[in-house]
Parts: sequence; C-alpha cells; structure tokens
Amino acid sequence: MKTLLTMTIAISASLLAWPTHRSIATVQDAGKSTTSNGAGDLGTQIKAGVMLGLIERDDAPDLAKAIMELEGGRASGSSKGGSKNGGTAEESKSTPVWAVFALPGGGALTTLLEPEYLPRDAAFLTKELAIDAGASAIVETLLDDYTSLFERERREVLDAVAAARRASAMMTPEIDAALASVAAAVIDRDAAMDDLRAGAAGKGGEADPASMEKWIDWAVAEAAGLQRRVAALQAIRAESQGSTESPERASAAALGRALAFRMSRDQWRRAFEEDLAAVVPAEESEMLARTLARLRSEHGRRRGRFGGDSIDLDAAWQVTRSGMTLDDATIRSIEAAIERRCLEFASLVDARTLARIATELAALRGYLEGLAGDPRGVERAARTLEDAADVQVSAELAVRDLTLMIAEEMTTAAAADSPTLETSLRSEIRQRAFPQQMRPRWSEKAIDVTLGLEDLDDEQRAAVLSLAEQVMPRTEQIRERAIEERLRREVRIARAMAEAIVDDFASAKSMDEETWEEPEQDDFERLDSEVGAALRRLLSPAQLERLPPHVSIGTRSDAKSASGKSAENKPRSGSGASGGGKG
Repeated sequence: MKTLLTMTIAISASLLAWPTHRSIATVQDAGKSTTSNGAGDLGTQIKAGVMLGLIERDDAPDLAKAIMELEGGRASGSSKGGSKNGGTAEESKSTPVWAVFALPGGGALTTLLEPEYLPRDAAFLTKELAIDAGASAIVETLLDDYTSLFERERREVLDAVAAARRASAMMTPEIDAALASVAAAVIDRDAAMDDLRAGAAGKGGEADPASMEKWIDWAVAEAAGLQRRVAALQAIRAESQGSTESPERASAAALGRALAFRMSRDQWRRAFEEDLAAVVPAEESEMLARTLARLRSEHGRRRGRFGGDSIDLDAAWQVTRSGMTLDDATIRSIEAAIERRCLEFASLVDARTLARIATELAALRGYLEGLAGDPRGVERAARTLEDAADVQVSAELAVRDLTLMIAEEMTTAAAADSPTLETSLRSEIRQRAFPQQMRPRWSEKAIDVTLGLEDLDDEQRAAVLSLAEQVMPRTEQIRERAIEERLRREVRIARAMAEAIVDDFASAKSMDEETWEEPEQDDFERLDSEVGAALRRLLSPAQLERLPPHVSIGTRSDAKSASGKSAENKPRSGSGASGGGKG
C-alpha cells in the first residue's frame, strides 16, 4: 500500500497550490536550470550540489527526501542518480504521467478555480446580441461582478489549502540547518574548474577545454537552481512557524472550502446568466442561449487535451473560403454544420468541465488526507480519483468525437460544391487538429529545396518532379494512417493513466513500446530514406550539400540521427541508402 499512498499523494500534490498564492510548480520553477531541459530535476540538482561541494555526499539522501516532502510528493526527473546522488530510485521517479494528463500545463485546481465567462466576453456579447451602448455597459458590469466574486472566493480556497499545508509542515532542526547551509553556500566556478582539471590530470589525460567549460556551466546552473529551490522552501517554512491548528482540522477546513466553492460556482454562473437575460429582450432569449453556449465552447476549445478537440472549425472555414468564389447555398450548408450542433457541443463541454472538477476535487481530498496523516483516507481517495478520472476520459473523448464529427459534416458539405473546396477545407482542419502528424516531412522539404536549386538542369528537374508525384500520395496515405492510429492510441493511453492511480501503472507497462512512439514513424522514415536515395542518384555532391541534412544523402552521420525521433531532422541509423551521385 505504500506505493499507492506515495503515488496518490504525488498525483494530488501536483494539482494544488500552497501556501497563499504559491504553488508546487512555483517552488519547482524556482529551481529550473537555464541549461537543462527546464524540468527542475531535483536529482540532477542534488548531484550538481554534491559535485560542487554545496552538499556532503552522505547528507544528500536525507536532504533530497526532506525537499520532496516539503514539495508534497516525489521529485521529478530520472532514477539514474541512485541514493548516493540524492534519493533512491523510487524517490526520484518522474512525476506520475496521470498528473500530466490531468493538467498538462500544471497548475492549482485549474478547472475548479477558473470562471466560465471572462471580462473580455463583453465585446462578443455586445456584438452578437446587437445591444446598445447602455446595455453594453450593464453587461460589462455584470461580468466584472461575476469574475471579481470568483477571484475573491478562489483566493479563499487557496488560502485554506495553504493553511493545511502549513499546519502539516514538520521539519527537524538538522534539516533546517541543512537547507540554510545550501542556501548560504557560495558557488566558486573557478575552484570547480581547477578541481575538474586536476581530476582529469590525475587520470592521466587532459579533457577538452570546451567540454570542461560546458560541464562547469551545467553544474553551476543546476546548483544555482537548487539554491533558488531551497530559498523558496525556506520562505514556506517561515510562514509555517505560526501555525497552531492541527493538520486534521486544517485539512478538513480546506476540503470544506473547496466543496463549497464547487457548489457556489454553479450558482454564480446561473445568477450571471439570469441577470444578463434581463438586459436582453425576451424575444432574443434563444439567441442569448446560443451565444453563451458559443462562449463556453470557445473557452473550452482552448483547453482541449486530445488530438482534434481544440480545432477552431469556424476559423478553419474562414481561412479556407477566403479568396474563393462560392455560392450562397454552399456557404450556408457548411456554416449550418457548425451552427446546428452549437448547443449539443456546449453541453458536452459543460459535462467535461464538471468531470474535470470532480477529478481535481478527488485529488485534493487525497492530498489533504495525506497532510492529515490518514493512510486509509488516502486509499479511499485514490479509488474515488480513479473513478473520477475514468469519467473524465469519457467526457474528454465525447468532446473530441463530436468535434471531428462536425468537421466531417463540413467537408461533406464542401464536397457537394467541388473537390477542390473539400480538399482545401479538410487540409486546413487537419493542420489545426493534428499539427504533429501534418508537419512537413524531410522528404517533402528536400524535394522543395531541390526544385529551387538554380543549377538544376532540365533532366534533373523532370526526374525530381516525377519523384514528387510518386511521393505526395504516399505521404498523404501515411498521414491518414498516423492520424487514425493517434486517435486510437490516445484512448488506450488515457484509460491506462486512469487505471494507474490504483494499479501502479501495470496497465501502462503492459502496452508495447510502439504505443508510446509517434504513429507510423517507421513508414515516414522509410519514405524519407527512399527519397534521399533517389536524390543521391540524381544530384551532384555539391547540390546534396544544399539540401536539409539527412543520413540517406550522406550529410548527417548515423550517430547523430540514431538518437532522434523525427525523420526529417534525426532519422534512425541504418535508414540511409547508398547510390551514385551525378558528377
């Protein structure tokens, strides 16, 4: 059960803010490196601290554990460091994937504490409802009152969670002293460089000066990140000193405040909508309902989490139709595909919002039970969280599926006008829905660059144009399969992440490696290599040098390409093709 408790608390903690106006993300952001991947990896920072003398090697595990406890969960980063570099492999696992799925951008109770209407919506409401200046001023006032109330009560929730965190903050004088020592230590870059040179000389060799400079810069940046992280924790510790309430009572009060906020946010929305209806003529009530639905849908679209559920279909249509001469019937039929499902779409967005809130509250409950020291409470919260997460996945998928259905209805209506309109609209929608799968591949970029070469002779140009005609349909077929496969995999992965809350990622681990890779990547890479081999036969070495680098044309080494994931930039080793070059 220890694994379950640790994971649930870590998942929960990653969703919350503590203390007042300060979040776990804020503390970890304070430790972000300027030279690393920016993940604020505690294990890496501890390792750098040991190497630069900020921390004694024997003290590193206890210090890492204390920092993780104060931050409310396990450290982020790899498990390569081991205990000698600060923490066990279990303690230094990466942040649970479910936390990333639930809140890709991080944050504190993101959906619960976010209003459904914003002050900037006043301009849209004024325009769509065609109201006069006096009514517009009333709308602005109503929105300001709604969002101000929301913000005030939101801060109360964060303050309550902060109080629970402060009440549970327990540290020994030894750990306090260790934190103070790290924060006060002076990082001596020159001394570190001297030690590095001496170490290299002691091993009978001399390291490359540029490599040593780069290594020192990395270590200094990571150690400085650790100091910023520790300083942020010390500030939290200072806030906790005056706490007199028991962790149990403070946690119960925080949960009660959050649940009350959950009920109140619905009441505030209804009150705003009723007050707004009083400003609009009664005969415009249906228009008002549709306008508000469009607003919620638009806000929800920007918070999509699955491929295809964040498409701005109206924008895609406007871009497609610009510059085209279309008859009124075609325009009406395509726009009707969006309009007739407006209320249905908004209802699904509302359901998804409620599902997300339920997940966040379940995570909050587990987090607070952990602060109160109730393992059974954490276990119960974990089961509730799994159920809520499963419901959320279904709600997310419902929004995605309806979005794609509307897109298909739009392209079907476009096909009735002309194949050109259908192709253009479908391409625009897919570019917005699946940018990763629709991005230009190396083969496409190489052909485009080749056709732009000034020294390309007629024979070469004809051959490249013929190659392009063969490549284009194959690329589109692979993209089609990649999109379909992405849609299938997202469902599997999302369900596995929900189950991971109680099965310790057993479902996720049981999936084959291919599930986690980019769909159809092998086929994209194979096509890139075939195109590279063909261009290598057609072009001179000087011409090949002007193409985007790639292993198949001999301008990128196997060693460089093998570590990459994208075919156009870093194809896998062994994907090259030999062939003669034009002299």
